[in-house]
Amino acid sequence: MQHGKRPLRSVDGIDVAASVLARLAPRALRPAIDQLRLDARSIADGFRGVREPTFSSQARPGFAPTPLAEIDPVFELLPTRGLKRSYATLRRDVEMIARDFRGDRVPPTIARARRAPSTTSAPSLAPRRVKVAKLTRETRDAITIRLEALDGAPIVFEAGQFLTLHVPMGREVVRRAYSLSSAPADGYAAVTCKRIERGRVSTHLHEQLREGDVLEVLGPSGTFVPSATTRHLVLIAGGSGITPCWSIARTVLARDPDAHVTLIYGNRSEGDVIFGSAIDALASERFRVVHVLADPSDAHRGPRGMLDRATFDAIASELELDRDLPEYFVCGPGPMMDAVREALLARGVQRARIHEERFQSPAERRAAPVASPQLVTVRRRGRDVAVTVAPDRTVLEAATESGVALPFSCAIGGCAACKCKVVEGEIRMDEPHCLSDAERAEGWVLTCVGHPTRPTTIEVPT
Repeated sequence: MQHGKRPLRSVDGIDVAASVLARLAPRALRPAIDQLRLDARSIADGFRGVREPTFSSQARPGFAPTPLAEIDPVFELLPTRGLKRSYATLRRDVEMIARDFRGDRVPPTIARARRAPSTTSAPSLAPRRVKVAKLTRETRDAITIRLEALDGAPIVFEAGQFLTLHVPMGREVVRRAYSLSSAPADGYAAVTCKRIERGRVSTHLHEQLREGDVLEVLGPSGTFVPSATTRHLVLIAGGSGITPCWSIARTVLARDPDAHVTLIYGNRSEGDVIFGSAIDALASERFRVVHVLADPSDAHRGPRGMLDRATFDAIASELELDRDLPEYFVCGPGPMMDAVREALLARGVQRARIHEERFQSPAERRAAPVASPQLVTVRRRGRDVAVTVAPDRTVLEAATESGVALPFSCAIGGCAACKCKVVEGEIRMDEPHCLSDAERAEGWVLTCVGHPTRPTTIEVPT
């Protein structure tokens, strides 16, 4: 028997036929049609002598059929790749026009894409205890921390998400978010941490963390995640911003043989390139890699200097990035991200196709504190509890210290798990955060980055 010949999440004639039938049949029959599809594929494979292996590993992942709802029969029946690309572009444009007619307009500011929560990777509001299974030195300033849950259950996540680590430091537990650098198909969860100059937590992790140590984590969280149908991505990363992009690149390339990914990666020198050898080993016609180095060696043949607007514009023009209307994912230092966003918007890229992941230390995020302590009334299911918020604390910090439980996950404004609505008063939020203009206009705030400027009442959604 042959094993593993069928590509991950492939689509064949049985899938297309089932997709057409599901669209014509009543909704109640769709689960039965989907099961019939899977049974038919199994029987057909048996006649062809193909069977799925009875085990899976990193080298041989198990087969995961494409969900029926994600199969577009028109797209699959088009005969050439060029026609498929044109159809995909037309479909996206029609979806954008339909969204406008419905009044569901794209907000004027760049925000993380809002996606429906995954049933397999919804962030838990209770921390999990994990063990440091392995520490890997990536560069002189970057380490990868492989984590295993103490209860033995897998840490399930999507490419592009992050974990919030609870790091014990003396009598204090400090929370920091780190993107998952492993891909879901790897079979394990790992985050990569770059040492930041005068960075309290990153320095502690680099100097004090040991294999076998136990931490607590929240998550996974975040919506810096490509959709299941995305086939052309441009990833722009700077420094440790490669962490989620590396997970995304490998995941998209593995799940779709027609996918194309371009990575533009900026660093100071060759020695600062995180995952450098692995990235170059994966480079191919489907995975284009451009290294931009500010202080390279004489052997470097790519662009030199900072990854600023001029440099990005030159690369985008040379590679004709706009030709296939890709999705752009940007992660790295703030100035680099701002420059790339300005360049993309000037090139006519729709805001909805630009996705950003921003992480900054709390010291960088904090605005000037309010003048005096303020009273915040927390309302949940009709019951009110008063919390006094000091000028240098957030609503979430003050509530937690007072024994008032509020929902949260990342604690840095990146996941919206702590979203509450202002009933009366005002709360100023540190920037950046993941709320859209529309959500803010409706009175929603994030308690993890929120500071009351006067007596305020907030309502916790049930």
